[in-house]
Amino acid sequence: MGVEARVWAALSIALFSISWAAVLVLLAGAPASVCALWRLVISSFILAVAMLIRGEEAYFGWPVIVGGVALGAHFVVWMKSLFLIPVAVSTTIVVMYPLFAALADALVMGEKPTGIQFSGLLSAFTGIVLLYIGPRMQGLEINALGVLYALAGALAAAVYFEVGRYTRRSGISTLSYTTPVYSVASATVLTYIIIAGVDPLHYGLKTWFYLLMLALVPMIGGHTLMNYTLRYVKASTTTSIALGEPIGASLLAYLILGEPLNPWYAPAMAMSILGVLAVIWQEEQLL
Repeated sequence: MGVEARVWAALSIALFSISWAAVLVLLAGAPASVCALWRLVISSFILAVAMLIRGEEAYFGWPVIVGGVALGAHFVVWMKSLFLIPVAVSTTIVVMYPLFAALADALVMGEKPTGIQFSGLLSAFTGIVLLYIGPRMQGLEINALGVLYALAGALAAAVYFEVGRYTRRSGISTLSYTTPVYSVASATVLTYIIIAGVDPLHYGLKTWFYLLMLALVPMIGGHTLMNYTLRYVKASTTTSIALGEPIGASLLAYLILGEPLNPWYAPAMAMSILGVLAVIWQEEQLL
């Protein structure tokens, strides 16, 4: 199999894998913070073993702290949203993180958005508004706190990916960076769990099975493969693949959890995802 075929196979597997994250969290039957903790701890252990086998050394610097705290916060708040709002709404909002990155560039770097980027931002945020008000117009409740959790998860993800992009430009390998970042993220979530008084250990075998799957499937089989593809394709290609997560996650939630597919979801999700794609595409053209 050639390099191009391996890359597209990896991206396909990654999309399938990350689409399972939301469903596995809900199937686990554990609090969101516990799901976040063990997803990170198990993944950290696996990557640490891989790093030792490859003879690489862990990178330590401010990006590890900032990126780790942001990643831990991302998982906790996003997983909390899954217990409050439908999977379709939560996953669509949380993949909006490229929008926050674009806004940060505009506010911090003074980079004025192009017409295409502005249109993409408007389309994406309009889609999010429709995801919230559409069901309410039908007499269905959409928890506002759940929407805020998902938005906070997107913001934290934007910080994590921006820091990671800065670090990769410094020549740090994926394993040398992600292993300590996952460890810091684990410590961040553990600190939250201790403060919140959540039990991280006493669960049945069924829960532990899904916690293990949460680390192996969306984290190792999803995010790790996506990092692998960055060696061969543009970052925009990998990010665009990730935007398929809401579609896959919504279908899995319908088939496995019985979550209804509200007719408002399709056009609202399309507006948001296409808006983000426009922002990503335009950013890539300007690089």
